[in-house]
Amino acid sequence: LESVKVYGLDTIESFELLEDIGKYTLQNELSFRYLTMEVGIIMGMKPSTQPDSIFVNPEAAQGDIAERITVKFGVEDLKAVASILLAVDEAKLGDVSLGSLLDTENIFTCF
Repeated sequence: LESVKVYGLDTIESFELLEDIGKYTLQNELSFRYLTMEVGIIMGMKPSTQPDSIFVNPEAAQGDIAERITVKFGVEDLKAVASILLAVDEAKLGDVSLGSLLDTENIFTCF
């Protein structure tokens, strides 16, 4: 694998974050006009030295043959949607003081 390139990340058409779609469910949505991915691969091959080979390479003793391959594919009008089920214990959330939420080193021990 030589390279991976993604084109079209700047074609965002809509971005909806934490939209309330149910009692405990939040939805995120992201849509692109297009996304294209390009993958560059270097494939190494050894030439055949067999006498019955279809392809004969008299320079086979010189080593491997390297071929560069580029695969490019894409999609148009891509829409990604992810929903999150959120369960919160209101009693525990009410007991958390604001100062302890701002202490990022101990954020998980607050709950």
